[in-house]
Amino acid sequence: MSRQAFNMFITGASGSGKTTYLHEVIQAGKGRCVFDVCVNASRQLSEFYTHRYYLGAEQLAKRYDPAKLARLIKAQRSVHFEVAPGDGVYEFMDALGQACMSLGQFETRYCIVRITVDEAQNYLAKNHMPPGMKRVEAEGRKYGVDIIKVTPVFGSTSDDTVDSAAYKQATRVAIFPMGEQRQRERIMQTWPEIPDPGTFKYPNPQTKTPGEYAVYDRLTGRGVVARLAPDGSRYLERIGAWRQA
Repeated sequence: MSRQAFNMFITGASGSGKTTYLHEVIQAGKGRCVFDVCVNASRQLSEFYTHRYYLGAEQLAKRYDPAKLARLIKAQRSVHFEVAPGDGVYEFMDALGQACMSLGQFETRYCIVRITVDEAQNYLAKNHMPPGMKRVEAEGRKYGVDIIKVTPVFGSTSDDTVDSAAYKQATRVAIFPMGEQRQRERIMQTWPEIPDPGTFKYPNPQTKTPGEYAVYDRLTGRGVVARLAPDGSRYLERIGAWRQA
């Protein structure tokens, strides 16, 4: 039997608390996978990785060999790629997906590679999903390749959003507050068990009060909304199949 990969999709408006949550997810998974890879448009998150590389226009103009990328990751084990959005990103992400899949092991019971893609709309764009990353989405679970994708944009009618493969293959989703009506409607259409994220409270940096968010596991059909009581305490509201248990 194949393992079920940790394929996570995180979305919410800017300032909704998703970055803080991502820090917790990355930290909690440290040491669980053999190789840890991150792609970001800035140095953000680089503190969680031991090796860092910047890929600007000059670097992205080169052709990246998946085998060489795999050797780099295998040698350094924990790698943060700061990748400037623009020309060459599609080709690099394709090569990276191929490299990570080559490091995996068929029918493994363990996580071999974890890939975190922040600002995923820049790298896994609608109608422009690199084939290597599409394979990670479709077959990663068979090879021990986990992936976490984070984006502030969901369900846009333009191409400035993630490809549907980035969220349809997710086994776990985390939804943070958002105000844009169309995005909220798309969330509820895609995952009917999740309440309207427009009703979730935003974090308050001045009072250091955390915000509200939902986490839903598609494999079990169960999830929770982390709510805030009037006194500021946290409680969990069950959603999905919990109600039928």
